[in-house]
Parts: sequence; C-alpha cells; structure tokens
Amino acid sequence: MGLTQELSARIGLGQVENVKELISGFYTLSGNPGINIGRIAEELYAHGYPDEAREINDMAIAWYVSRPEGEFRTLRGEFFNVSYMSLFVLGDDDRSPSEPERENIIPEFRDRTRDARIEDLRRIINDLETENPDDLLTKMRKGLLAAQTGDRETAQKMYDWLENVDQPYMRGSNKWRQAMIAAAFGEKSRAVTLLQDAFRNGSGYNMNNHRYYPFFPLHGFPEFEEFIKPKK
Repeated sequence: MGLTQELSARIGLGQVENVKELISGFYTLSGNPGINIGRIAEELYAHGYPDEAREINDMAIAWYVSRPEGEFRTLRGEFFNVSYMSLFVLGDDDRSPSEPERENIIPEFRDRTRDARIEDLRRIINDLETENPDDLLTKMRKGLLAAQTGDRETAQKMYDWLENVDQPYMRGSNKWRQAMIAAAFGEKSRAVTLLQDAFRNGSGYNMNNHRYYPFFPLHGFPEFEEFIKPKK
C-alpha cells in the first residue's frame, strides 16, 4: 500500500491525528508531492475535517509556489486544483497583515487578495487553453472557475463544448467533466445523470469520486451518495 492509500485509509477510519507528520514522507518520494498532499486535503474535507484539510491544502500550495518558474509551468494544472480548493471549497477570504500567519504559506502568496488569486487562475487557464485548445481537463477547469465567479456564459460554453466534442477514446470522460460543471451550477440531478451516462460509456465510476473537489457540492445528495457506494 502506498503512502497516499495508507493516509486515505486512516482518514476514512477517523485516524487524523498524525496525518501532517506522515505527509512529510511525500517530500522524500520521487515525483510531485504537491499532487499527493492535495489529494489528502481533499480526503480530509470529504470525511468532515475542514480545518485539517485547510492546513494540509496550504502545504500543497506552499510546495507549488516554491518551485522555480520553469518547473512551476509544468505544474500549473495541479496548482489550479489546490488553489480552487482554497478559494471555493475551504473558503479562503482576503487576508490582512493583522491576521495570524498561516505557517505553511510563504508571505508573498499568503498576503495576496482573493481577487488577485482568482486572476492568477484565469491566467493559468487561458495559458493552458492556448497551449492545448482541445484538452478536456482544461475546459472543465475553465468552466468551474467561470461558474464560481459568476460568469455563467463562459461556464455554459465550456459545458456545451464538452457536450459536442468528438475525440477518440473518450469513453464518456467528457460527460464526467460535464458533471463537474453541472455540480458547480448547483444542478445536482443533472450532475448525477451525467455521471451515470459517463459510467455507461466506460468512464465516471471511480473509487475517488467522493473526494474530487468538483463533486463536493453533491455530498449529501441522495442520488450521488447512492452512485458512489461500492458496487458488488
């Protein structure tokens, strides 16, 4: 069992006391520790530990913003995920110098306003879209950000693009990402219907759907809870 799976299992059992200490193990592994730390933050939030999730998510953000510029460019999509979590799930508001410092965030980032951080994400998404205009994941992220910032027109355009896209080997992954935008719209029944459509086409049923941040608006919705139950 890998460290991510071990920590996820501990959180599912309510054993969250030593999560921060154990997470330090990610820094000694090859690859991207930020993505795994972000996943643990999602897991904590999914299981009802928002304060712990915020602290761990801050650790992921801190790792990304400490990367050299060239390396950071290769990590922009993953940085979007933890920043979205911070801004729209965990409820990070504007900060002021009088507020207690959050030890995991470097000052240059911690003191940025909410609006400035949202603009950062817009630039990241626009850059990613320019580099790869047919990427499903980027379209989904753009739709999520637009929905959360009141730009319903752009969010709907991304939703419609995913509806009409025709690429090889999608196996319903476009429907899965449409479900994420529908959840951001607050259209819970439509989101679950899209998940079911994705599943019928070979995608969408995933043991991690419970912790994916775009699906947090569906938590507690009976149809979604039924969908994510383990299948015999």
